[in-house]
Amino acid sequence: MKTLEKLSNGFRKLIQKIATFQASFTPAKDKLGHFFWGFIYGLLGVIIEVLSGNSAYIILCPLAGGLFKEVADHFRDKTFDWKDLLYTTIPGVGLFVVYLLSWSWIKSRI
Repeated sequence: MKTLEKLSNGFRKLIQKIATFQASFTPAKDKLGHFFWGFIYGLLGVIIEVLSGNSAYIILCPLAGGLFKEVADHFRDKTFDWKDLLYTTIPGVGLFVVYLLSWSWIKSRI
């Protein structure tokens, strides 16, 4: 019975360590909001790319949206946060990479 309790306590401690480790890498709620809106702006960039043929919009739309938000924060007596800008831009970079890989795959099949 004591072996089972030791195992149970050991397992509980392991779960707590994993949860603590995971929490240390989880971004703040604010950063997740920036990531979400960066993805939405990136999708807008994909639509503009389809219409214009310029793939730079896939990155520029999230970058511009994030920059606009941070400048607005600066003028509202808040601080300009580079991490917020980074979290807003990262989804656009990811979408751009997926776009490039999928486009090269499609071209190879034609």
